[in-house]
Amino acid sequence: MCVCVCVYFIFLFITFRYMVYYFPLDLFYRCFCFLPLRIIASAMKEVTRTWKIVGGVTQAQSRFKDALLVMVANGWAKAAGGGLISNFEQLVRGVWKPESNELLKMSYPVKISLVGSILFTLQQIELLPLERHHLMFIYTMFLITTKVSYTDVLY
Repeated sequence: MCVCVCVYFIFLFITFRYMVYYFPLDLFYRCFCFLPLRIIASAMKEVTRTWKIVGGVTQAQSRFKDALLVMVANGWAKAAGGGLISNFEQLVRGVWKPESNELLKMSYPVKISLVGSILFTLQQIELLPLERHHLMFIYTMFLITTKVSYTDVLY
């Protein structure tokens, strides 16, 4: 069963790469420049990011009741793990440079994940008077609108 799933994902990865880079007349790219498809694709990504933040904060709160910094760090690491772990990975490989530090020059996903982690931590310890599903909806809609409006300039 596991081998079948791995082969399936490898096939999907190869197919997706082919469609992005070698599709005739860039039709695949042009389809995703169409606003409704771009909104759907970014909505799926941002809903996943929101669930990762909520999962990280909830997991940390179940183990460390009053540790706000641990809750923020866990939610942040779950949502923007690649951006945060790159510093450690470069240090291990021996190619780390201080000017390429992600914590000093944070990218948009890392910044927005930190803000979301702080918001969901405040909601989890009941300092923010909102229900979790309301905050998730508001946060996700904010992420989708900012992502679509910022990428609108690029196209």
